[in-house]
Amino acid sequence: MCIDIPAPFCRGDLVCHSDGKPFVLDYIAAWDRGKWLENGFSEEEAEQGDQERTRCFQNGNCFGMWTYGYEIRENFGVWYKDLGYREYLDLEYYERPLEGKERALKLISEYLKGNCDLELLLNGYVFGLLDGKQKQILGNYHSAYTKEWRKIMGLDA
Repeated sequence: MCIDIPAPFCRGDLVCHSDGKPFVLDYIAAWDRGKWLENGFSEEEAEQGDQERTRCFQNGNCFGMWTYGYEIRENFGVWYKDLGYREYLDLEYYERPLEGKERALKLISEYLKGNCDLELLLNGYVFGLLDGKQKQILGNYHSAYTKEWRKIMGLDA
């Protein structure tokens, strides 16, 4: 069975699902054409989404209630996934501070909302991955290379 339950969420919202992990919403399959367009999708994407929604409602297919978006997977990075229909009913705004690698979700959120460009998204993600590791990496370079190379590179101050 597929039921259209209104939800306040938009593309780019930082939400959590039943396990409490933060997740950046891309879309909810139950959105109608207007909601797709309102959330920054193209006319073609909105039309396809609306057609799929109509099929799901006509056939009673629960896939029309699924949610899709991005999360952080431990030892993997950013992961795009579907949460299934049960998660649609349990979505809540994520209110806690993001920590460590989860901070990349804020960049993804801002990118999907159109508040930052691809350059900022990618460079911010790389910076987040390196956060706290710059001194470790520099130390590895210092110990691995000759004194002459370090001098040429300006690493011996």
